Amino acid sequence: MALHAAPFLALVLMRKAARTSRPSLDRQAASEAVVRGVVAVIENRGCWLMIQRGPGVCRAGAWCFPGGAIEPGESPRDALVREIHEELSIRVAPGRPVWNWTSDDSRLELEWWTAGIIDGRIRPDADEVADWRWVRPDDLHKLPDLLSNNLQFAAYAAANGLCPD
Repeated sequence: MALHAAPFLALVLMRKAARTSRPSLDRQAASEAVVRGVVAVIENRGCWLMIQRGPGVCRAGAWCFPGGAIEPGESPRDALVREIHEELSIRVAPGRPVWNWTSDDSRLELEWWTAGIIDGRIRPDADEVADWRWVRPDDLHKLPDLLSNNLQFAAYAAANGLCPD
């Protein structure tokens, strides 16, 4: 499952809840529940790994860092490893959390983690990832339809010495 935008994560969890729960009260609770997700900040040779969202996810065509929703009972670290493997067929070693972002309506909370590739060659799941590339932090704003929280992270990273050399 891909992460990258608040609407998609909320939609996935709401649909999952709607299929498995009692009708109206549980659907209402699911739509009001806070969705938690993780975002991977993967660096290589001074660039960050960015993905273009695939046709099977909300905001198809938008560019963002890879990541996804944290499943019930799952730690952010485990979710990061699982999501990146599902999307890109690579194994990563999570580093540390470096930034948090909450949507304006407070229904989506994202935890941004550093991560390093430890195994595999990037082979995107075509439904979730249309394209990928390594992008220098200074060039992030040039990606078409970049999700706004990604620009917010880049500004935070630049101000706090988190950008790759």
